[in-house]
Amino acid sequence: GGASAEAAQAGGYWTKNPGLATITPADLAALSASGLLKADLSPFTGFTAAQFVTWHNAASSANPPYWLSDVLALSILNVRHGVNPDILIKAPTIAPLFGITAHFFVPLSAIHAKAKLLLATPLADQATQLAIAQVLKDTNANQNFAQPGPCGASFPTVVSGNLNGLQPPCGGSNPSLLVASGDNAEPAAANDAFAEANRAYLGAAIGVAVLAVVAAVAAFFIVRKLRAGRALKQSRSDAAVSMPEVQISVD
Repeated sequence: GGASAEAAQAGGYWTKNPGLATITPADLAALSASGLLKADLSPFTGFTAAQFVTWHNAASSANPPYWLSDVLALSILNVRHGVNPDILIKAPTIAPLFGITAHFFVPLSAIHAKAKLLLATPLADQATQLAIAQVLKDTNANQNFAQPGPCGASFPTVVSGNLNGLQPPCGGSNPSLLVASGDNAEPAAANDAFAEANRAYLGAAIGVAVLAVVAAVAAFFIVRKLRAGRALKQSRSDAAVSMPEVQISVD
């Protein structure tokens, strides 16, 4: 298993202590080898932690390759410090780029690879750079992680599709998602359990509703019968009271 989604951190963490203090020389070397770019689109390599902070603070979406470099760097740090690189990200805006048109979940490692390819030709497709940068920004803020099942007392919704067997760890900010594995097939165990739970719940709800209707109908006829009985009794009583007295005389 990998680390939970809660390990992800945004720029405010990595550029200040305690996060900044955890960045190692190996982290900086990995970032230098990731194809990051400066504002002038020249390679950003061989930098210190202090230089990384200055570089990060100047990045913005006004310069798509620079911004993509920045959020990619933060995401790489998150992976190096605990986030599962194959965790699934809910990314409907960029999923078609990966041939995903149904469930919209993309492995984080695939997003990293795509970002690096785009940075290799920074002026070619800046609209896609912005779209991927936004997804990574949300990922760094723990806003779009998927998870394999319910955590705590949450009740999941099954989402299926071609995820090639990937299963993200439990965690993240969206506990309502259950991501199913399989190659264009419903995962039998997860879907069967979910369907059985739905059938049981629906059966119980229908049973309660039927019982309520039967009870209401029975009560209606009982009340109606009681009222009819009372009316008949009252009618007989009134008839007896109003019967004239018959006088019989004998001459």
